[in-house]
This record gives sequence, C-alpha cells and structure tokens, in this order.
Amino acid sequence: MTTNENIKTIERIQELQEDLHGIAMTGMLTLAVIGSTGLETAILENTLDTIHKVSHAIQDVLDGKTPKQAINSRLASNADEEGDEQC
Repeated sequence: MTTNENIKTIERIQELQEDLHGIAMTGMLTLAVIGSTGLETAILENTLDTIHKVSHAIQDVLDGKTPKQAINSRLASNADEEGDEQC
C-alpha cells in the first residue's frame, strides 16, 4: 500500500469508529427516553453497550494501543470493574 492509501484506510477506520459510537449513543439515549423494559430491551442495551465498547477499542488502537491492549481494557469481563472512561 502506498502512504496515500494507508491514510485513506485510517480515515475510513476513524469514520467507522465515529459511526459506531454515534449509533451506540443514539440507541442508548433513545432507550432512556422511551423507558422501555423487558428482555428485548435488555438485549438491545447489551448490544448497544458492546458496540460502544468496540468503538472505544478502535479509538484506542488508533491512538497507539495494540489490539490486545484495547480489547483487554475495553471488552474484557473485568473492564467494568476497572472504571472505563466515559464518553
């Protein structure tokens, strides 16, 4: 790949990260406003939370972390206990 192609690839990954984050935040806000409950809502909340964490893991990689570091800090089961950064 040329440098220009690499830059375009990074820009597309940044756009993906932003879109995923936006989808997750919009979905979470919508659920909060609607105030829905039930199993389907819980599944949707979990899915949106995962998308949100993945968006932050992508940003961590773009900021210089290795993929393993990003996954461990954002998606590992103990990440919630370590105090993830808020948006």
